[in-house]
Amino acid sequence: MSIQKNPFPRKIKILDTVYKIKYHNTETLIMVVDDTKEESSVNGFVDFDTCTINIRTNGRPYSEIWSDIWHEIGHVIKSYFKIKMTDDLEELFMNLFTLGCNSVIMDNELKFDFSKKRRI
Repeated sequence: MSIQKNPFPRKIKILDTVYKIKYHNTETLIMVVDDTKEESSVNGFVDFDTCTINIRTNGRPYSEIWSDIWHEIGHVIKSYFKIKMTDDLEELFMNLFTLGCNSVIMDNELKFDFSKKRRI
C-alpha cells in the first residue's frame, strides 16, 4: 500500500507574513468564535495568533479543499488591509470570490509558474 503525499501547501506567504497550513483529517473541525468561547463546526479557519490556517480534509474533493484554502487566504488579506464588513457579508464575499477564482482556474486548467527566470 502506498501512502499518498498531501498535494497541498504546508506554508504560504501572504503579503508580509508566512502562515502555516495544517490539514485535519477529521469529520469535524471546531473553531472557537472570538471571545464568546462559542464553538462552530467549520471546514477551515485562521488562527491569527499563531499565523496558522486550519483546513478539514477527510476525503473531501481537491476542489473543495482548494476553495477553503483560498477562502482562508481571503480572510487574512481582508484582515491585513483592515477592510470593514459584517461577519455575514465577509463570509458571503469569501464564498463567492473563492468560487469564482476556483472556477476560472479549473475551467481553464490554469497552472502557474512564477519562476523569476521565466520571461515573456
